[in-house]
Amino acid sequence: MCRLEMTIMKSARFVLSCRGNPMVHVGGFNFIRERSRGLRTRWVCGRKRRLQCVATVTTIEDKVVKMYGYHNHS
Repeated sequence: MCRLEMTIMKSARFVLSCRGNPMVHVGGFNFIRERSRGLRTRWVCGRKRRLQCVATVTTIEDKVVKMYGYHNHS
């Protein structure tokens, strides 16, 4: 993992959407919760449905442990 990815992962912020749903803001993009199992949560890009974006983030106890894919939008 490169330094840029480590910096982005450390800058993750947990926020609430306008409707009160949990979101995580990483690298300038919002991710919404897709599923949780135990302490592990998988988040998908907030534009997944509209733009078929494949980027995901995995957290364990509110720490980003994995980033996958890329954003096909800006």
